[in-house]
Formats: sequence, C-alpha cells, structure tokens
Amino acid sequence: MQLSVFLDGIGQAAEPLINIYLGEKNFDGIKKIMSVSIRTALTLGAVTIPIIFLFSENIAGIFGIRDELFEETIFAIKIIAFAMPFLAVLYLFATYYQILGHLKIAWALSFCKDFVSYVTLPIIFSLTMGLSGMWLGMLAVSPLTCAIFIIFLRMKYKKDFPLLLPEKDIISRDSVLNLEKVMELRDWAEEEILKRGFNEKFSMKAALIIEESGMLIVDNNSDISPLAELTIFFDENIKIIIRDNGKRFDLTDEQVNSFRKFFIDVLIESSQTNVRYLTTQNYNRHILRLADK
Repeated sequence: MQLSVFLDGIGQAAEPLINIYLGEKNFDGIKKIMSVSIRTALTLGAVTIPIIFLFSENIAGIFGIRDELFEETIFAIKIIAFAMPFLAVLYLFATYYQILGHLKIAWALSFCKDFVSYVTLPIIFSLTMGLSGMWLGMLAVSPLTCAIFIIFLRMKYKKDFPLLLPEKDIISRDSVLNLEKVMELRDWAEEEILKRGFNEKFSMKAALIIEESGMLIVDNNSDISPLAELTIFFDENIKIIIRDNGKRFDLTDEQVNSFRKFFIDVLIESSQTNVRYLTTQNYNRHILRLADK
C-alpha cells in the first residue's frame, strides 16, 4: 500500500497549474487540467496493475517474506493491485479539494480512505471469508470510498459535482500558432463576442487586439510554432488572457520597434484597456480588460 503513494504525484503536478487558473478565476482552465489529470490517474492506476502482478514476488521480497506466508502475501499483493485506479483518483481529488479550499471534504476523504475504511472493511470481510476476506476487504476500501463520496457530493452539490466550480461564462481555445491559426482564433473570438450582445465596433477592436497579439507571438518565435491559449471571460465587460510557451515579451514595453507593436498600442489605448493588467507574468501571460464604451 505504501508503494501506491507515488500516485499522489498526479495531484502534485496539477497543483501549480490549478493555482494559476484559480488565481485568474479561470474555471474553464481548471476543468481542462482536471480532465487531463483524471484520465492520467485512471490510466496510471490501470497500468500499475500488471506491473504489480509481474513483480509481486519482488515486492514481497522487499519485506523479507520468504517463509510459509510467501504465497499468501503474493495473493494479497495481486488482489490489492486492482485498487490502484481508485486510489489514484482519491489521491487526486483529496489534493484538488484542498487547493480549492474545501478543507472539510479533503480531510474527510483522506480520513476515510486512509483510516476508517481500513479499520472496518477488512475486519468485516475476514469475519465471513477468513484471511482471504481480509485482502478483499482492503481491495474494497478504495472503490467503496469513491462510491460514498460520489453519492454524498452528488446529492449535496448536484450540478457542480464533482469539481464544485461555479458556472461562469468563460470560453477557451488552445492552438499551435501560425498565420492561419491566428486568423482562426480571431474569427472565433469575434463570433463569440458578437453572440453575447456586444456591439460590432467593440467586437472588431477586441478581435484586432487578439489578432495582433497572436501575430506578435508568431513574430517573436520565428524558429518554432508556439502553443498558445486564448481565454475570454464574459461579464459586463470582457477580460482576455493570452498565454504561450514561446519567448517572453511584454505588451507594456514602451519601446516600439515595429508597426505591429505601434498598432496594438493604439488599439489597446482606444479600447480603454487598463495597462496595469497587461504585465507579462509567469506562463508568459498577458491579461487585458476591455470596456464596452
């Protein structure tokens, strides 16, 4: 069971990304990260099963078990191996709920999966099935804990289950940028802005800012095709976040060394964007707030 602790690495890897999106109140980004994390947890847990089967004798040998308990230990290891996908998901969500500030849920989840269920289920199973029942009881801990929390959280939070995030009008799109993809992002963004009732002049300005920002990213990364994420938050006004994995540059830089840089400066100023929100931060991120006036 101690060997399963490595499965917690998925939640630890996702934590900094979730924190960044949470700081932006970018719930769509959190959903994307958790979607990948859940699939990774299930896949890693499933892959672990045949590995444990293959090395079950070696695992038993780690603890120096070579006597009459050897075969029973191998049987126990193989049985408990089937719990790994469930354990991976439990580790992930315990970390996730802690990040979101649902400390009671995170504590209860960890307490049940690491203590309460292990005290009760193996004893109950062993009373009817003997020693083999104890191992089956240990296998049942993770899926039963998952089932209990799924039922409880589904009843309590209903439509917000399982991520417990508020509903916000946020759209996001990832793209490997080149000239054609920048145009596609621009057209997609303009269409989405118009759908929400913003006037055509404002929508065109927002689309132009997205286009020129995308082209600046392309121009600054002539040797690669950078991956970029465009996120648009809709409220009374609009917040746009553009991030990429290419070379760093800063839209607030006062040095104008190209017509495109001059053009985007004019667009930003005419759109009444507060330049305080434009500073490039970690993950090569630019944040723009546009007022529909």
